[in-house]
Amino acid sequence: MAGGIEAETGSDVLVSVVIATYNRARLLREAVESLWQQTLPPDRFEIIVVDDASTDNTEAVLRELTRVSPVRLVYHRLPSNRGVAAARNAGVRLAAGPIIASMDNDCCAHPEWLARGLAAFRPGVALVAGVTLDKPGQPVQFFCRSNASGPEENATYPACNAFYRRDTYLEMGGLDETLNFRGLVNLSCECSDTDLAWRMKKKGHGTVFVPELLVYHEVEQLSFSRWLFNPLRIFVAPALIKRHPELRKRLLVSRLFFSSENPPFYLATLGLILGLLAHPILFLLVLPFPYCHRKDLAHRLSLARVPLMVAKLLLLGVYQAVLSVGLIYGSLRFRCVVL
Repeated sequence: MAGGIEAETGSDVLVSVVIATYNRARLLREAVESLWQQTLPPDRFEIIVVDDASTDNTEAVLRELTRVSPVRLVYHRLPSNRGVAAARNAGVRLAAGPIIASMDNDCCAHPEWLARGLAAFRPGVALVAGVTLDKPGQPVQFFCRSNASGPEENATYPACNAFYRRDTYLEMGGLDETLNFRGLVNLSCECSDTDLAWRMKKKGHGTVFVPELLVYHEVEQLSFSRWLFNPLRIFVAPALIKRHPELRKRLLVSRLFFSSENPPFYLATLGLILGLLAHPILFLLVLPFPYCHRKDLAHRLSLARVPLMVAKLLLLGVYQAVLSVGLIYGSLRFRCVVL
């Protein structure tokens, strides 16, 4: 018994950790080994890794880990690449535990992750969410992608750190595998974890946020081209908002804008156009954009750093422009306006 959770008949397993993976053998090893350090006794949980038809040495790594794992480790390989939602659903179907703990393949778990997650379940609670931090010792630089969340409850309920009641998960049909889209320049993005969480909430199932429920996510070092095109993936936001309109209040600024940086960018774009076509004084409309980035630009301020600051501001403007293109494309594609 742990936190009101009982093992299913004939099994000592309280929780099944499901990890979907694709071509991340090195990081996957770190993820699995972090689970070996859990304070929860090793006979009370299992690890299920679903390989979404990787083409690297993932299978060899998992075969090796399976031989030495102090915890029951199940490796299941899908015959073809079907996306992360399909891989997670397959893992849940294989699970023996009444609770599913979901973690990404490039995360490491806090030693008390499973114990804290289980302790949060009470009657009526179907989803427990926690906090995602950057892995220690990995500084977030300009051309990086951080997946860290804030200290407050994340309304998107990312599956990199989420616990579900297995019976409720299956009753809801699991993750919607159709919410995996390809957009501009063939970039793919999916939002099935957020969709499942909000379907659960709207069915009356309880959700709990535990700030001490921690996983540590890899900080991804990006090439310039990947950094530049990555914001195009946000085209999926209008699809999610269309399906769950209540998220306008929870996720958007003034129920319309994707982030607080978007209105100043649109105003700056208008200022540049009107300043060129009408009157130079309208160039002042550009000023709110650098102001919203003042903390980044003022870092170690000195005259010698002014060219670097200007270059950084221009790059931020280009990045914001690409993000806006993604949002406009998604708004047209899914017929739901998000700016």
